[in-house]
Amino acid sequence: MKKIFRTLAVFIALTLTLTACACSVYGDGYTDQEISSTCLSTPATVESFSYSEYRSDDFVAFNQKLNEFSAKFTHAIYENEQNSNFVVSPVSVFSAMAIAVECASGQTRQELLDALGVDYDTLCRNFDLLYSRLNKSKKDDKGKISSELTFSNSVWLDKHILYNPDILPKLEQTFYAYSYWADFKYDNQVANQDVSTFIKNATKGIIDAEYDFSPETLALLINTLYLKDNWDIDGNDLPFTPDEKTFLQNDGVRVTEKFLRAYYNYGRAYHEDTFSFFFTTTDNGYKIKFVVPKDGYSLPQVWTEQNIAKINLISNFNPVDNQKMERYYTRCLFPEFEVEFDEDIKKVLKEKLGISNLFNSYACDFSNLAIEPIYCSKVLHTAKLKVDKKGIEGAAVTIFGMDGAAGPGEDPYTNKYFDFLVDRAFGFIVTDSYDIPLFSGVINSL
Repeated sequence: MKKIFRTLAVFIALTLTLTACACSVYGDGYTDQEISSTCLSTPATVESFSYSEYRSDDFVAFNQKLNEFSAKFTHAIYENEQNSNFVVSPVSVFSAMAIAVECASGQTRQELLDALGVDYDTLCRNFDLLYSRLNKSKKDDKGKISSELTFSNSVWLDKHILYNPDILPKLEQTFYAYSYWADFKYDNQVANQDVSTFIKNATKGIIDAEYDFSPETLALLINTLYLKDNWDIDGNDLPFTPDEKTFLQNDGVRVTEKFLRAYYNYGRAYHEDTFSFFFTTTDNGYKIKFVVPKDGYSLPQVWTEQNIAKINLISNFNPVDNQKMERYYTRCLFPEFEVEFDEDIKKVLKEKLGISNLFNSYACDFSNLAIEPIYCSKVLHTAKLKVDKKGIEGAAVTIFGMDGAAGPGEDPYTNKYFDFLVDRAFGFIVTDSYDIPLFSGVINSL
């Protein structure tokens, strides 16, 4: 008798805030709309971790694996988007795949782990540190949230799915997932509206889309992450350069406009034979790392998987020359930009990351979640990032559809100041202060 498979939708959202059960936890100044789907459970409370725990050999090695995944995924997308501006959220995709690992078994699980670059025990052992690291906010003197980085997971189950009840406690305790009940089969319009509202709430309206999951949908796995920060503690705008700069686009066209003039950071630009690299930071230490090709080289020659991975490991920017008794500071001059991405990445995951069983209706093993057979039919990833004079803000959604500053006082050193000009098509990585890759992408044109 022919096997009948229904679709599992795995949903990853890069958002502004945490999602709660009866109501959602969002930043000040935003009121979320209600959803009618039933909340089944809430995640465990994550503990606070010390600096030494974040710098432990185990977590540093885990973060390196995340960095390697980010480089591989970013470059795989770039191979299809060489002439376009784009942004993706590697950590959101990584987290959603981590939830899928818990739901999968057998070869399906192993393929996901191989793609992530970690074994199961390492993933489970370090996820709480990652989760804790990506959940923090800061308030101004008036008690209003001025900076936030939030990260959450959730599982949406169709009310008619035959699921394994043992999976929810594991998802709650290890992967900090909420769980919801929705009726995709018999109340499909309401279920889809709840998902759309959930995403809109979670992204504070940045991702405002109508979703159309079919009545065959059995589950959604959702990761949400949101980043917003100002350039300085008082929320002041970055100044523009007094004169216009020329930006060389990927198509050879030169565009002139005034660039943002960032604050000085300790150190000098890092140089390879083919590219230069430096960074600017926001008030709370989030970094935008700019990778600019040198004269005679193009972005495709520079924006390689190896270079993307290498850039996130570089921490020595030679800030001091003790022989010359000089100390160095550099600021980035760069254009404002707003970038987005909205495509099906199933092909990338299959061809570049080696995930195949997940998409095969006869081979997918999601038996840790569902008693009945399910498989993934598409993977949609939507991401948006805005970098302007105010600061940075980003949101993303991925759907797996299975349907120093120098010390005070005088000293013998002379301070030298440099500008790092981002004046041509460039690659970028946005990280937190521990270099966890939150966003990555390319600007080919303004």
